[in-house]
Amino acid sequence: MKGFFKKALSAVTAAALALSLTSGIPIRLPVDLGVTASAEETTSTCTCETKCAEGSVNSDCAVCSAEGADLTACAGTDTAADTTYPYAVVDTAAGTATIDGTLGGKTTATEDDITALVEQLKAYVDSGNTTITVTGSEPAMITVDNISMTAIGEAIARLSGYGTHSADNPYNGKIDLILPNVTEIVDYEFQNAHALNSINLPKVTTIGVEGFNNCWYLQKLTFGSVVTSIKDGIENAFQSAGASVDGGYCDLVLSCGQAFAATEYQPDPYSSRMWWGRTWKSITLAHSGGEATCTTKAFCAVCNLDYGEVDPDNHTGTLGTYAPTADGSQHAATWNCCNTVETADHTAEPTYTPNTDDSTKHNVTYSCCGTFTEVHSGGTATCQKQAVCVLCGTSYGELNADNHESEE
Repeated sequence: MKGFFKKALSAVTAAALALSLTSGIPIRLPVDLGVTASAEETTSTCTCETKCAEGSVNSDCAVCSAEGADLTACAGTDTAADTTYPYAVVDTAAGTATIDGTLGGKTTATEDDITALVEQLKAYVDSGNTTITVTGSEPAMITVDNISMTAIGEAIARLSGYGTHSADNPYNGKIDLILPNVTEIVDYEFQNAHALNSINLPKVTTIGVEGFNNCWYLQKLTFGSVVTSIKDGIENAFQSAGASVDGGYCDLVLSCGQAFAATEYQPDPYSSRMWWGRTWKSITLAHSGGEATCTTKAFCAVCNLDYGEVDPDNHTGTLGTYAPTADGSQHAATWNCCNTVETADHTAEPTYTPNTDDSTKHNVTYSCCGTFTEVHSGGTATCQKQAVCVLCGTSYGELNADNHESEE
């Protein structure tokens, strides 16, 4: 009897719902009949907060979890495109990427910040933006295992898999990092930063304890200023740096001022690969300042030695007067400082006049550079008339005895 009553109530409920849907008349059902309408008998509404996608469907939503559901109709918010780290900028034209190392002026970074930084670094590398500039002279810090370190350093270490330096990690040895503003590498800042391929430090003068320890894939390390302090000794600071690089060492670039500074951190004058007792793949003393010209190299503002190459486009003299080139297709002039000939296209239209000295040629004059001669062209000679040049209108050449035309 009880089962029969439930079936009866179900039938009444279904009939009422059908009447309501077809007539538009609202039907009030008794409260707590103990009967639940099925998904097919009611109009469901999407309840998702986040937009569903293939492989990521909200099982609590009756609409999206239904078999064959159209997930494009999901009412949830699409967060797939919202993956850009808020302190990151890509200069598409320059092909470079930038991250604000202060995280918008923060002193202390959070775990969420580090997670977002790691994902942004991945996105940059995956899109080919492997040269990454981290701005800010006082980067945000985070404390991990009682060690305070920069947020960017921690993010790169996590991207690298910390102490594991497996070649299977697709991000190891991929990032060319530039820190244009910082003056100090803090303790352990880039320890285990296997993702680094190179790092450029224009202003750094102080290196903290094990600052670059265990950077296995580091190929090049550049200091633009004179290093005056290495807190834990040079061997510990750079231990295993470049260990996975061919030869097991990385290239080192020092400011030329390092060789003249009143500091113990001078490169070994008797070895081209030794800096303060450590062997490097190579050591280059980089010069800075000065300006190269078309005849001279730049003179370093630090050591007063010339360096680099001449700049063929930086002239110190004057450019002569333009004249047509031999074939007349362009005009040319000579710099008196280096005798370099500069050619350019004509900037005016030509005019054509007969040449009184040679009946086979005409004069071509450009107001931008002068006159040259060239042979007549075009026209057709007949048995009675010479050919007429299509450029200057002058008759020229021999008659053509085989090309007859009748007299009018």
